Amino acid sequence: MAVAIKELLDLNVSERIDLALKLWESIPDKSENIIISPQDQKELDKRYQEHLNNPEAGRSWVEIKTGSKSN
Repeated sequence: MAVAIKELLDLNVSERIDLALKLWESIPDKSENIIISPQDQKELDKRYQEHLNNPEAGRSWVEIKTGSKSN
């Protein structure tokens, strides 16, 4: 069943949230099916190490959305 994106965007907020949850839950919980390139893995490892070294350096999602930085 093919559905146009426009039709999905015409759903009300509650219906879109329900759809998003159903889509998310339809993804199998098997990380071995996820293939990460060596370059992406290296970048993820680098970012994780940076976080461990300085966990306060980042910004929260709220700060990113509002364009602010709390200090």
